[in-house]
Amino acid sequence: ARDPNGNNVDFPADYNVVIPANGTYKYTKSRIFNSPGRHDLFIANYNNGKWDLNFPEGTSGGAVRSRDTYVVSNPILTNPIVLWSTPTVGNPVTASFKIKNASNSPLNIGTIVIAARDPNGNNVDFPADYNVVIPANGTYTHVVTRAFNSAGEHKLFIANYNNGKWDLNFPEAITYGIERIRTTFVSN
Repeated sequence: ARDPNGNNVDFPADYNVVIPANGTYKYTKSRIFNSPGRHDLFIANYNNGKWDLNFPEGTSGGAVRSRDTYVVSNPILTNPIVLWSTPTVGNPVTASFKIKNASNSPLNIGTIVIAARDPNGNNVDFPADYNVVIPANGTYTHVVTRAFNSAGEHKLFIANYNNGKWDLNFPEAITYGIERIRTTFVSN
């Protein structure tokens, strides 16, 4: 296996494999991937001091010996940013989104915020939640309210601050069509 940067992230190897006459061999291993993104998976064989990256030959009928897979990050966005009313200048508007922890352990995501930028690019963020921990296999719904002071198009996006750095691409959506960024028009 190769991660999105081409690093070797192989599954565990089986050594000294001998397949009996007219027999079969089944390889089944598992591993944890530590980085999200496209991963290339392929079968490789090391025998007599050299690697064979075209081993074994597929049978007729289209057996595939390599594939690409996409590893999603954790947590994952399950519901996009939703505004509960049409924003107007000076009136509170509530916004929310929902994320899921897909692991069997609690997940500390630190600080989470719906960041917002007004038409001039000024920071008009919604209030943040701090020290957020999502239970194992659980969900977290972020619900916050604020009023905008200026009319025009506002850009909203989810941001995360954890381990001393901001992540403006957090969290990844599990399906296409769930957007972590949206624009909205604030009217007078």
